Parts: sequence; C-alpha cells; structure tokens
Amino acid sequence: MLAFIGLGTVFFMRQAAWTIPEAMLFSIYAITTVGYGRGEMPTTPGFQMYIIFYILVGIAALTIMVGFWGGMQRSFLEDLEQHSCQI
Repeated sequence: MLAFIGLGTVFFMRQAAWTIPEAMLFSIYAITTVGYGRGEMPTTPGFQMYIIFYILVGIAALTIMVGFWGGMQRSFLEDLEQHSCQI
C-alpha cells in the first residue's frame, strides 16, 4: 500500500507540479474517498485516466488490506479467548 501511495505521489508531483506533501495528501485522499477537491487540478485526459485507475485500484487494495487486518484481529481474539479459558 505504501508503494501504491508513493507511485501516486510521484505521478501527481510530476503531472500537477505539486509539492511532495500536497501530492501525498491527494494520493491518500483519493484512495480513501475523502475527496477534498482541489481547484487547480490538471484536466488533461491522461491525468483524468490515471486518477480514475488510481482510485479504483486504491479503493480495492485498501478494502482488501482492512479486511485482512480485521481477520487477523478476529483470529487473535479467538486464540486469546481459547487460551484464557484453559487457565
């Protein structure tokens, strides 16, 4: 996920001439669907195609990651419950 955010950050820095913090913040906003639109966003077709792809893949990756973490937490709590009942 960090590599994906880094890829977006580099792209937005180069295409939109944003600073590293601006590009990284936009990358995170895009994949978490927060939005916080920018007034000076580039409107070239290439930029628009990239951001559509970036958002779709980013949301899917974030959903999978959160689901994985939730499964790990549930498994941990179940193991903890089993071991605490044996004491």
